[in-house]
Amino acid sequence: YPLPAVFDQAYANSDKVVFELPPGSDSDGAIALRMRQMGSYSGDDELGQHISEGTMKKVVAWGAKNGFAASSLTKLRPWFLALTIAAIEYQQLGAAPDHGVDQHFELRAKEDGKPSEGLESVEFQLSIFAKLSDQLQEELLLQTFTEAETIAKDFHDLTAGWRTGDVAKLHELLFRDADKYPQLMEDFLLKRNKTWIAPLIKYLEKGARVMVLVGAGHLGGKG
Repeated sequence: YPLPAVFDQAYANSDKVVFELPPGSDSDGAIALRMRQMGSYSGDDELGQHISEGTMKKVVAWGAKNGFAASSLTKLRPWFLALTIAAIEYQQLGAAPDHGVDQHFELRAKEDGKPSEGLESVEFQLSIFAKLSDQLQEELLLQTFTEAETIAKDFHDLTAGWRTGDVAKLHELLFRDADKYPQLMEDFLLKRNKTWIAPLIKYLEKGARVMVLVGAGHLGGKG
């Protein structure tokens, strides 16, 4: 902040703001609790029974480096642990979740009385993670560790590319290892992009002036 002027122009020229998730999703405590429940093992089940020994060593090493006891991580499913690791790595670089661009425009739309809605439901997004096989969850975790190794170096370039709308640069930085994880790309990006087309076309057909705000990862590359 301040955001590039084109954001304010797009917002001012829109009658509605459309996000990935319905407004208020990030601040809903019930959703956070549900996510935690879905992302944790119950009973005697734990992480080490679902990932390889090599990946488990990476988990323990990351925990030791960042001040987390292994016991606090082993009850988390790989997908939830991956999200947790990514969030912590970005926070350590100064990226505050409550300063997200979606939250910024959610608040502005609320204050201005401008209608807003989501392309997906929270339950749908959670179901993507919940349906992942152990293998895909482990791949997601490994991909997150790879990202964590370069995040400090890439963060400035990511931010600069995002601010200038350099979609090709963003795609290069965000998906340099995408070829290793084709199914994750399909589940997390490509399928969802295809699903969004129908509602977006409806806005166009109605002549609606809509500002669509989604993660930059959805905007680059072939799909």
